[in-house]
Amino acid sequence: MMGEKKSIPGTLKKALRILEFVASGESACTLSEISSALDIPKPTVYRLINGLVLNGYILQDTNKRFQLGYKLLVLGGVVRQKSVIRQVALPFLKELQQLTNETVHLTVPDGKYGVYLEKLESSNAIRLWTTVGAKLPLTVGASMRAILAFLPEKKREEIIAEHNSKLTASTFNKSQLKKVMQETRKNHYTISFGEADSGAVALAAPVLDNQNTAVAAVSVAGPAGRFTQEKLAKWMPEVKRCADKIMKALFV
Repeated sequence: MMGEKKSIPGTLKKALRILEFVASGESACTLSEISSALDIPKPTVYRLINGLVLNGYILQDTNKRFQLGYKLLVLGGVVRQKSVIRQVALPFLKELQQLTNETVHLTVPDGKYGVYLEKLESSNAIRLWTTVGAKLPLTVGASMRAILAFLPEKKREEIIAEHNSKLTASTFNKSQLKKVMQETRKNHYTISFGEADSGAVALAAPVLDNQNTAVAAVSVAGPAGRFTQEKLAKWMPEVKRCADKIMKALFV
């Protein structure tokens, strides 16, 4: 019995690693690719992935390649709908979107990453391509960095020390990150120019709890051609005001 109890966490961990690996790929992957990347024997991968396929968490195509299943979409929708932060923030996000008519995001931290929890789309023909549930490193982009700047110092320094993401030519290096962290903490906002997506601009402000730690970030983003200096100056106070309203609704 003791041996069985100890094996359960290990088996679950392997299944989760498989799920995360399949999720991280840009295209479907084979059993051999999963086994090689995760250093898990093929028979173990085969057994675990079959369970994930049977329960709808992973799909297998006709070429025996694997991709995420629709069950995760259903569960992700449930998490999103039940999120207290999202429910509280949504009315304020709608106000901001109507004011700017640009894409508005609510981003939340997830370890070393930020996750788009909500997205309100611009009505403009040319829009920013992002999806709810997508992840980016906390070191890349305005909404992510707005969170990073207000994490506990030790955690913030650890994340910056491990930073090696270079999504575009404009992605900051470590020394630039440290400088912009100081500016963000001083100003309570940050702006990104093409860091995660070339040609995109975003401005963001953190949503802070009572310990001055970021629990989320609010951002307005869109094509650089529409984000003039005049609009940036006009919208930044509104982004900060939106984040402040969410903070007060959550914690005051």
